[in-house]
Amino acid sequence: MQLLHQALPERALADVQCAVEFFGKRLQAPLMITSMTGGAERAGELNHALAAAAEQAGVAFAVGSQRVLLKNPEYRADFSVRAELGADGVLLGNIGAAQLIQLPPGAIAQLAEDIDADGICVHLNAAHELAQDEGDRSFGGVVDALAALVEAMPGRVLVKETGAGLSPEALALLAGSGVQYIDVGGAGWHLLDTCRGLPRAYAGGQRRGADIWRLGRADGVFDRGRAPHLPAAVPHHRRGRNPDRAGRGARDRLRRAPGGAGAAGAASLP
Repeated sequence: MQLLHQALPERALADVQCAVEFFGKRLQAPLMITSMTGGAERAGELNHALAAAAEQAGVAFAVGSQRVLLKNPEYRADFSVRAELGADGVLLGNIGAAQLIQLPPGAIAQLAEDIDADGICVHLNAAHELAQDEGDRSFGGVVDALAALVEAMPGRVLVKETGAGLSPEALALLAGSGVQYIDVGGAGWHLLDTCRGLPRAYAGGQRRGADIWRLGRADGVFDRGRAPHLPAAVPHHRRGRNPDRAGRGARDRLRRAPGGAGAAGAASLP
């Protein structure tokens, strides 16, 4: 992400406070180390090290996908990092949307309880799954399943994207299902998996196609305007992208959108 420089801050550094409330606990900064280690051979080692780093920095931590625990509960220790985070740290479990529609809400909630988590992330990764030969292919019923999970775990569900961004329509559906926390995601795993198993000659073109699929940083900021009551994380800024061009594109979309912010609102975008 990029921060907009303020040449006239009109305050002392000591007056700047980054602490926020998140899942009923206080973080020293609005940051989260999130979802990188599900099912990997070194998942336990990485989860425990990352959780310790999160505790030291005073930020939240979310484990990688707990899908592996559905068939192999003996790996639970790889995800059990409450000791590293301490009682005051924010810890979130993680499961995919594909599993959400296959299991009852109680089973999903139990994944969070098993590791003493404060809540659970549900990752939306249709593009990621489609890029994998062994990935899931059915995604119908996710919205209803999310609504049922929110009812079972009120205030304890975060929905995240894994690399393709979230459209205004998706944000509206999430808001309607009662989701209170959302991570709009940024460049992510599907950009890597689109090249997996493809002939080298096609890899470059496939990467470009995946890149076009992704909703960019400015799009994510703009899209959240359709659901302003949802706490949202700004998408990661892709290395090498021209931020000025991205900003101009977002401003053009705002001007064209029905009920858009117009020139004044667009000027607030970086």
